[in-house]
Amino acid sequence: MYPIYFITSNEGKLVSMRKWVEPLGIRVHKYRKRINIPERKLSSVEETAKFKAIDICATVAAPFVVQDSGFYLAAIPGFPGPDINRALSTIGIAGLLEMIAGEVGKRECYFEDVLAFWSPTLEDRLEPVLFKSRVYGRVATQSSPNLREEAWSALWTIFIPTGFDSTLAAMSKEEQRRFADETRNSKESNSFLAFAEWIRANIHYLYLQKSLDELLGDTRRRAR
Repeated sequence: MYPIYFITSNEGKLVSMRKWVEPLGIRVHKYRKRINIPERKLSSVEETAKFKAIDICATVAAPFVVQDSGFYLAAIPGFPGPDINRALSTIGIAGLLEMIAGEVGKRECYFEDVLAFWSPTLEDRLEPVLFKSRVYGRVATQSSPNLREEAWSALWTIFIPTGFDSTLAAMSKEEQRRFADETRNSKESNSFLAFAEWIRANIHYLYLQKSLDELLGDTRRRAR
């Protein structure tokens, strides 16, 4: 199998990545070493994913992907945007619900995901390949209590996808299947699927003369 690293600490994202990519014969490894990534103040999810990949490639000299997400509220344009984690760690889900409690007609929202792929075999190593997707919906009036295994954010407890009546976290098995069929099977709404279809036609970017261990060994030696 072709190996690739997923640079993430989010187990839900890892589950999703493996679901869409491993059927292609690509083994997804979770990168477990600590990486120091500079703090950047960027205005978009696309910029965040791109520059994170560029920063990481100085440490990981093997093919990898990194994904960043944003959440956008119609009632508060641009918020919280790429700063999902900061919003959740400060005001939390309860705070977000309180902020739009009076916005009866403005509960629309959407998730934006950008997956960045980098490989030492790319023609321009400062231009990772980006895959962007959006899923539209509305904010529930109250949060659901539980999260499924593949959930990568507590926002699943308040996000109701367009065409559904339940939050992502509270969906029944039948609703989960319908959501997968109607929404997640579109490249425009699933960056993992967009990447899977692209890498199927560009698998040569994963073919390396050296193994991952050899490449990482070279990186460690150069860092000394």
